[in-house]
Amino acid sequence: QQNTRSFFQGLRVDMGVSYQLFLTSNQNFVVSQTDFVQTGSLGEQNPYLFSFSSGLVFTGNTTTSIDGSPTFQSVHDALILNNHFTRDASHQNESPVIATHMFVMDFAYRITVTGNIFDVINGPITNTNRNDGETFLTEGGGGDRTENMGTVSSATSNTLSDPSNTININPFGTGLPENYGIAIVSGTGAGQTREVTGYSGSTLQVDHPWDVIPDTTSQYATFVWGLEKSRIAGNTLIGNPRGIWLYQTAVRDVDILGNIITNGGGIFLRTYQSRAAKQFDPMYNVRIASNSISNSDGVWMSYVDVVFVNKDPVALGTADTGIEVRRNTLTAN
Repeated sequence: QQNTRSFFQGLRVDMGVSYQLFLTSNQNFVVSQTDFVQTGSLGEQNPYLFSFSSGLVFTGNTTTSIDGSPTFQSVHDALILNNHFTRDASHQNESPVIATHMFVMDFAYRITVTGNIFDVINGPITNTNRNDGETFLTEGGGGDRTENMGTVSSATSNTLSDPSNTININPFGTGLPENYGIAIVSGTGAGQTREVTGYSGSTLQVDHPWDVIPDTTSQYATFVWGLEKSRIAGNTLIGNPRGIWLYQTAVRDVDILGNIITNGGGIFLRTYQSRAAKQFDPMYNVRIASNSISNSDGVWMSYVDVVFVNKDPVALGTADTGIEVRRNTLTAN
């Protein structure tokens, strides 16, 4: 943890039945040609965490996991290339359920995930009652949320003020995150997103001036971007119940291109509003193109879905902007 200029190369890490590996907060970290093998877990834990690492190159590795999720949360400036991730489905009917995913990337930014294989052994997975099984998942922290929402009281060229609201700009206990975002979702200046660089009293400072300065007609949402400025391309997904899920989280500038999903669901983008939770999760500029999704075993559906789930009678603003779905091939089961 917290190392610089480190590498793993040509290792076999046989975890047996153990707690998760903490390989976190490393800078300029290369992991290549290494095998990670998990045959069980203590405390229902993941095989490993690479969370909060930057300058990460993870290439040519194999991971076999039976519980939890290979986790790349808050990773940035990273390349995940030509790896083989395998889920051992022996535990798909365990009680209590251990949430199992294949690649968790909450709050990641400036990452490329390409040329990887995600598959299943000791399957097929036929338990349709479990609420898990995403191959790629960004969920904005699950139950630990970072969002807020409100109405602009006043603004200048690079600030926004709302004395009626208190915003949590320290959601992780480490200070203001680099990728803390704000979006104007309705009214004057709608459609603009910015990074938040400071917060004092009731005033947010943004990283560059507004093109159109918001006013009292403007509704805004704040959040840590769940995924931004990233590319998921050319991966092969086989046998997991769900494919690529950007779920109830703020997203911008993401390409999902040329992935092949076989007998494992599809691609799901879900934006969300709840005034009671002070939560509004928009998505901007997501391109879903040239993916192939097919299901032939009669268990899972083939889909590309872009949905806005609103818990309230009236929408705060526009949730999905600049979403492109083009040239995808879907084959039903």
